[in-house]
Amino acid sequence: MGLLKSLPPPPSGKRGWPWTMESETPARKMDNGDDWPRISIVTPSYNQGRYIEETIRSILLQNYPNIEYIIIDGGSTDETLDVIRKYEPWLTFWVREPDNGQSHAINKGFSRCSGDIYNWLCSDDILLSGALEYIARRMVLGAPCWLVGGVQAFDEKNGNTLFRPAPQFFSIVNFLFWQTMSLPQSSVFWNRRLQEARGGLDQNLHFCMDTDLWLRFFYVTAPTLADCELSRYRIHANAKTTVYSSYYQQSLNEYASWLLTILEREANGEFRAALIAGLCEMQRQTIAWRRVREHVVLGRILRWWKYLINRELPID
Repeated sequence: MGLLKSLPPPPSGKRGWPWTMESETPARKMDNGDDWPRISIVTPSYNQGRYIEETIRSILLQNYPNIEYIIIDGGSTDETLDVIRKYEPWLTFWVREPDNGQSHAINKGFSRCSGDIYNWLCSDDILLSGALEYIARRMVLGAPCWLVGGVQAFDEKNGNTLFRPAPQFFSIVNFLFWQTMSLPQSSVFWNRRLQEARGGLDQNLHFCMDTDLWLRFFYVTAPTLADCELSRYRIHANAKTTVYSSYYQQSLNEYASWLLTILEREANGEFRAALIAGLCEMQRQTIAWRRVREHVVLGRILRWWKYLINRELPID
């Protein structure tokens, strides 16, 4: 028996996953007789009351037998608190208090986690049905491991859903092609070994803190690439890094600064050749290169860097 009948009823008119549907409850033990690994999920929250109930239900209605779910709210003034209190009996921990931004809130949540597998899920995103059982079966626990799945991107403005599979390959070049080869944060899970080795977000970053964390993971081990979509994220005007957002230019500026730091660090490092190849490929893919150049700060950085390390090619 799943949780659906125990949870508060969905708002009027809400149907389908995760309102009137639930994931099939996994067997009591894994196939090898082991207990299911504990999965710890943190949701940072601030004034996303219109979305957070769907987020919460998408986690609880996984019916996963060993879940640790923590919500860190930064002091919401909308209906968020009413929603959280409604689901409080099923939460491991929640708090409402001021923080220093999303990265700080997520780190506070991680400091309370005791799981074998980690993830954070923003308060306007959802997990797809059956995601946690799939992740538990695919994740290696004995060595550092992270798993990247595909994502469904729901555009609230036009109602379209875009399906993005996990990347078919992964290298340092993914961090250059951040617009077309970025990793969907909501579909990235990692184990305790990697959390202890490289976990924790850089609290000075507010937009590209996930990309920074993935790079630190990559320096330890390449990700496992899933063959399905694990989550859905919502494109809307209040999301920090979507093109509809008033924060979009700020996010590009922060990414540009972060990327320059990485490029300088790798000037003579292990990934120098891959970076040169990636920058040249950006130029060959005219559309991608033009898109970069349209952003003044980032375009200047990449043209300067390409000139510095690959002088035989023109920079325009």
